[in-house]
Amino acid sequence: MARSLNRVKEILIKVKHIQEEAEKKEKESAKYFTDRCNKISQREHERLNVIVDNRTGQLLSKPVCSYRYYSQLMQNYRNGIKALGFKHHAIKRHINTFLRKYSNTKEGLHKKLDPHLPIEKLRENIILLRTNTVTGSDFRRDLLRLRIEHHAYYMFEPKSAIKDWIRDDDQKQLNKKLHTQILVNPKWVKTLVCNLLTKNEPSTSDLCIGIALASGRRLTEIMKTASLKVVDDKTLLFSGQLKTKNRYLFKKISRYQIPSMIEAEIVVKALDKLRQKTQNNTLKYHNVFGKMVKSEVKDAGIKDYDHNRAVHKKYESTMNRAVRALFQNGQFSLKDCRALYTEVTYEDHLKKGEAPSAYRHRVLGHSLIETQLHYEAFRLNNSVQSIELIENNNHAKIADLQKSLGVYLEKADIAVVSYSRAPKMAVIHEWLKSEVMKGLQLEKMTPSYIRRHCLFEGKQLNFNTIKKYLNEFIQLAQY
Repeated sequence: MARSLNRVKEILIKVKHIQEEAEKKEKESAKYFTDRCNKISQREHERLNVIVDNRTGQLLSKPVCSYRYYSQLMQNYRNGIKALGFKHHAIKRHINTFLRKYSNTKEGLHKKLDPHLPIEKLRENIILLRTNTVTGSDFRRDLLRLRIEHHAYYMFEPKSAIKDWIRDDDQKQLNKKLHTQILVNPKWVKTLVCNLLTKNEPSTSDLCIGIALASGRRLTEIMKTASLKVVDDKTLLFSGQLKTKNRYLFKKISRYQIPSMIEAEIVVKALDKLRQKTQNNTLKYHNVFGKMVKSEVKDAGIKDYDHNRAVHKKYESTMNRAVRALFQNGQFSLKDCRALYTEVTYEDHLKKGEAPSAYRHRVLGHSLIETQLHYEAFRLNNSVQSIELIENNNHAKIADLQKSLGVYLEKADIAVVSYSRAPKMAVIHEWLKSEVMKGLQLEKMTPSYIRRHCLFEGKQLNFNTIKKYLNEFIQLAQY
């Protein structure tokens, strides 16, 4: 199904044709751009049976694929359109409008947003400007709305109803994880790692899982990009980090020291052995332009994102099955090896006064402390034989938390009702208090969840209004 639904190549041919034809039309080019781009997006959504109500934003149909696969398809189309390097047909007008409004607020704004700059430089400059803006400000809002990409890029943004569902589902999965305690015996983990990496004839999965547990590195880093060197018996020098988002614009992603769960030399030798076994393995994948590519694991650099994704896809299911077999539980995956790594190595490698979240931030190379929430479930316990899941079903405690949350919301009653500029705040407030009394938990009180479920006269509320309510009126983060 995935192969038949993915039409990146066909979409990009149409986008290039639109660009070529529009350049011949001059005066009529703007209308031609918008009409043609809207049409190819509309037809693609009809093909995928993704139909939404334009007034409420609600999904009216059942797509022919999963929500997540649809979202990935849209991202593939957008990535391909960006890779073509076309600027928006009205980029000068959009940027000039923005500059007239904000030219006096930021020094050098005209130079950073010069529409004649290469599109890659404009993208980077917008990212840099965005980092220094205040959340919720008009400047930030207008900057994020600034259209510099080809018009077709914006037409393939995933529908909000599906994005909301994915956000809610992600939060649900995280909530489930945070309410499940995973007890692990650290001696068992270390023994397991030694056994995996010192076998006479270790399999690819033995080596990969052992290295993941010993070093906390990601799958594609282990299989392709990571370089590990011995610093001392307990320390490795690591380079080749992936998933750094936009940090390359602010600082060089240099190699850095990480703890080794077992003797460092064993881990380095294991990585060499793994690469010898797998570097010539073949890959077959579609690149950003939808073209079929045949390659090998060793063939591409760290910034070849299509190749990186192909490496991940080739080994992911095999490694996850092997992890579940080792841990004797179907809920685990290779990603959990990173959490196990930080939990087992923390006591031996923390710096003075370093909290667990700060330690994870340092050794895993995360760009944000907030991402550490996904690692909170594991706890060391010498009384368990290996690894054990314990569900948290303390209903009385949950009921007390709900009551406390309801009382906290009531403190904002006067402020919300008296805010005459946005009466819909009161609608959100009364709805949320009611839902909390029915059992809505704190973890689900996100802007996307409220937007999806709290309707006013059958319509979804403005996303920024909901965020303002949560952040400024009830100050939910302070609860």
